[in-house]
Amino acid sequence: DILHIHSYAFNHSEHIGTVDLSSSMISNLDSHAFDHLSNVSRLDLSGNLIRFLDKSIFQQLIHSIKQIDLDNNPIQCDCSME
Repeated sequence: DILHIHSYAFNHSEHIGTVDLSSSMISNLDSHAFDHLSNVSRLDLSGNLIRFLDKSIFQQLIHSIKQIDLDNNPIQCDCSME
């Protein structure tokens, strides 16, 4: 099981197109965890234990991402996520 995605966990992974981290028990994502995934089009984080997301967590994926799956996570949506 993966519990935490550290900053720059995907360093030197520029050519990855799909990342499937579903049902991995992830509860914590560092704010720069996905910074080097410049070509990823699909990111699956469904079925984890993610409660909070840094507002810039997906910033580096803006130009390539087509789908992010966050289903079945206990994400706390409140004013701090604005």
